Amino acid sequence: MNLDSYRPSTGLVKLLCFLLGASAMLRLVGAGSGWLDVELLGKHSSFDQISDAELITAGVRALLVFGATALLSIVTAIVFCVWVVRAAKNARALGAQGMTVSPGWCAGWFFVPIANLFMPFKGVSEIYKASEPGVKPPNPEGWMGVPLPGLLVAWWALWVMSLLINNASFTLGSDQSMDTLVTSAWMTIVGQTISMVAAFCAMGVVRVIHDRQQERAQMLAQDPAFSQPSDGPSSFLPHAPAA
Repeated sequence: MNLDSYRPSTGLVKLLCFLLGASAMLRLVGAGSGWLDVELLGKHSSFDQISDAELITAGVRALLVFGATALLSIVTAIVFCVWVVRAAKNARALGAQGMTVSPGWCAGWFFVPIANLFMPFKGVSEIYKASEPGVKPPNPEGWMGVPLPGLLVAWWALWVMSLLINNASFTLGSDQSMDTLVTSAWMTIVGQTISMVAAFCAMGVVRVIHDRQQERAQMLAQDPAFSQPSDGPSSFLPHAPAA
């Protein structure tokens, strides 16, 4: 444990939460754009009946929403990666041992196909658990038995769902069949709505981890008991029977 290497991330967390909130609002706009597409398609029985003016209006709207969403997503992803690396390093600086996902890979796994569906969740889960304020330094692996909150699980489940649905919607949108286009538009509405909720959940996860690390740092710095041997096995781990 080295408190000197602990770096508070209050400013970074505020920036990230702002970006996540903005992303959630933009996803709501995306869902609204999908609804306008459903209404447009519902007025015509075939794609050929849609006027050039309607196509141009819908195309420009979709392009603006897509461009703004893509740009904000890139910026948010960069800031999130910076935060998750720092949070992983802070967890180790606060005494956690036995973490299996390195700080760099907590961010790196997001960019590895297939593995990005589960490995980032493992990395963030370890950070959450390892930031448990109640685990004393003499038991540096006591965090392993800390239960995960429903918020973290919900965030990841929603994020994966939105990723799959939005990708499927984008693929279907290249087809000019009316039924396929309507399905794509509805999938856009659902996917963007789920993305919005996932962004709000991500805000909660970031804040919770930050607060836990701040609390743990303060306890370690101010409470002498945290530098003393633990009275017994961690309550988060099963107790071994006495010899």
